[in-house]
Amino acid sequence: RLPLYHFDAYRLEGQNEELGFEEMFEDEGVCVIEWPIFIQDILPQERLDIHIIKNEDETRSFLFEAHGEVYEEITKEMAL
Repeated sequence: RLPLYHFDAYRLEGQNEELGFEEMFEDEGVCVIEWPIFIQDILPQERLDIHIIKNEDETRSFLFEAHGEVYEEITKEMAL
C-alpha cells in the first residue's frame, strides 16, 4: 500500500512559488501528474511518463516512457 498524490498542473504555468511538490516526489508514494509540461523543471529525473493517446475510433492507447533504470526494468516486465 502506497500513498497516491494527484496533481493537476494545468493552472500552474508560470508559477514560481514553492508548492511542496519536490517533498512528495521524494516520498514513498506514487505521484500522478496531469499536464506535467507546466512543472517540467521540478520533475524527478527518474520517472515513468504515461502518455494517453485518443485513437480515431474513440479508444485510448497508452505509451510508457521510462526515465531511469528502475522504470526501464518495469516497462520491460510489462512487455512480457
